[in-house]
Amino acid sequence: MIKKILLGLGLILLLFVAYILFNTFTFESKQIRSEGVEIGNANPESLKRFAKALQIRTVSPENAIEFDSIQFDAFNEFLKNSYPLVDSILEHQTFNHYSHLYKWRGSNSKLKPGILMGHLDVVPVIEENRKYWNADPFGGEIIKDTIWGRGSIDDKIGVVGLMEAIEQLLVKGYEPERTFYLAIGHDEEIGGLLGAKTIAAHLKEQEVVAEFVIDEGGSITRGMVPGLEGDAALIGIAEKGFVSLYLTVTMEGGHSSMPEKETAIDVMAKAISKLKKNPF
Repeated sequence: MIKKILLGLGLILLLFVAYILFNTFTFESKQIRSEGVEIGNANPESLKRFAKALQIRTVSPENAIEFDSIQFDAFNEFLKNSYPLVDSILEHQTFNHYSHLYKWRGSNSKLKPGILMGHLDVVPVIEENRKYWNADPFGGEIIKDTIWGRGSIDDKIGVVGLMEAIEQLLVKGYEPERTFYLAIGHDEEIGGLLGAKTIAAHLKEQEVVAEFVIDEGGSITRGMVPGLEGDAALIGIAEKGFVSLYLTVTMEGGHSSMPEKETAIDVMAKAISKLKKNPF
């Protein structure tokens, strides 16, 4: 009886191994095959326009009183003057004065549209930290092969990159098959309530159902992926959330001349340390 059971188990194991081997050797790649894209020469004026964008201090302050509308008006003018074809050919709406939605109509109305996103605002520069900067955070300086400034990564590079690409395609007379929306917010760094949220509500009201949404991603980095040499552009497929925690400790009081072995500060410090060691 035991031999029959062992024989049966052995047969099941053999069939299982055979199934795995069959699937392994007959597996076909699901990687989408596409032809290589020829990289064109960038307009030499593009870098100058990018530098100019970095010089405009579109800072989103936590205190609304410190909002500098003059700088945001300047960026509106920058977009209009730097990308005349985008401004004249694409349908253009503004939301709360400084967020933009461009609609580039495609030739095939049956295709769902794509949405491309970016934001033109940046975080403030703490004055006492200016000494740690290698260059003026709003200088837009090109030093050797690097351009310095707030927004050079997050996210004027995204806004200017999209505008430059579309403008050059319009110069060539290109017409997309799919309709594209270009959504540019002006308050992403403080939640996007006046920009992205308002634009999203408008698109929902217009019953726009997108095929995909592409927002800002990571940077092109080197040495961040173990075992991978050269530059790597990381593709983000999810959005991180965030949580704010308010911690309190309540303990019986004592006297500073006779402190307990564990005080409220000790408890709080341990709690913060545990959170740090166990990130979500």
